[in-house]
Amino acid sequence: MPAGDESWEPSVSVIISARNEEASLPACLASLVSLDYPEDKLEIVVVNDASTDHTAQIIDSFQRAHPTLQRIDLAFDEKEKAGKAGALLKGIDKSSGEILFFTDADCLVSRDWIREMLKGFRPEIGVVGGFTLIGQAQSLFAQMQALDWHFLLTIASAASHLNKPISWVGNNLALRRSAYEQTGGYRRLSDSFVEDFALIHAIDRQTHWRCRFYASPKSIVRTLPAQTVARLYAQRKRWSTGIVDARPFCWWIMITVWALHVSLLVSLFCSAALAIVTLLIKCGVDIFLFRASGVLLGESRSASKVIIYEPYYILSSLLLPISMLFDRRVTWKGAKIKNA
Repeated sequence: MPAGDESWEPSVSVIISARNEEASLPACLASLVSLDYPEDKLEIVVVNDASTDHTAQIIDSFQRAHPTLQRIDLAFDEKEKAGKAGALLKGIDKSSGEILFFTDADCLVSRDWIREMLKGFRPEIGVVGGFTLIGQAQSLFAQMQALDWHFLLTIASAASHLNKPISWVGNNLALRRSAYEQTGGYRRLSDSFVEDFALIHAIDRQTHWRCRFYASPKSIVRTLPAQTVARLYAQRKRWSTGIVDARPFCWWIMITVWALHVSLLVSLFCSAALAIVTLLIKCGVDIFLFRASGVLLGESRSASKVIIYEPYYILSSLLLPISMLFDRRVTWKGAKIKNA
C-alpha cells in the first residue's frame, strides 16, 4: 500500500460485542449499515454475548435488510476468554477481513469512518486508533466527561506520534489481521479487563508493526456519557487495571501529573499566590493542547470550559489511584470481579 493512497480498499470486518444493548444498539447498527464502503469488501459481525434482553431480535431486524451484517450467538459458558475479549475472539475467528475494525454497541460512526481511518495506515503501521468523543453532552457532568475523553486521548495521540503508545480505546480502532495473528490474538493474551489496551501493547512489543492515532472529523466515533458518578467510577476503575502493563513512559506521565496535582493542593496551604500562578500555567498548557487537537478534529473547546474542567481533572486523577488501593473489584456488565 503506497503511503497516502486513498484508493486503497482492502476487505474490512467490523467487529462488535453486544451484551444487553437493546437501548443503544439500533442507532449503532443504523450508522454501521450506512457506511460508505463497497458491500463486497465489507462485513459487520455482531456477537450477541449471552444477552437476556432484545439484542438478538434487533440484530435480526437489521440482518434481514442488510446482507453485510451477520449475527453470532455466544452463550456465557461457550466463551474461551472471560469478559469482552471472549466475545471479540469469537467474532474475529468468524470474520475474514484483511483489516479489523472495532467499535462498541453504544457508539455511532460517521458514514466515512472506514475510508477515513484507512488513511491512517502506512506500510509500517499495523494499528490505527481514532478519537472517541462524548455526544449528547447536555449536563455539566456529561460536559466534564466530554472534555476528559478529549484531553486524555489528545495526550495518547501525542505519545503515539513519539512512537510511545500509552493508551487506546477499543471503540474506535482498526488493525491489520496479520498484526493480530502475529501476537496469537486474544487466545494467547492474558485475561484483562482492558482487552484493547492489552492487544495493542502486545502488537507494539512483539511485532515490527507501529501503532498510531489518526485525528480528523470524519474518523471520530461518538459515545454516550456515564449517567451516574457510580458508573463513571466503575468505568475509570476498569480502565486503570491496564496500568500494570503500561510502558515506563506512561508511568512517568502519570506519576508526573499526580505529583503536580498534589503539589497544587499542598501549595494552597503554603502559598496561595504560588498555587494560582501554577494553576494558570497549567490551564494555559491544557488550553493549548485542546486547541491543537481541536483544529485537527474540528472540535473547538472554549477556554472557560477548560478552566472549569481543571478541578474535575485534578480531583479525579488524585482520588482514583487512592481508591484503587482499597477497592480492587472491577465491574463489567453487572459482574463484579476482584482484580488481584
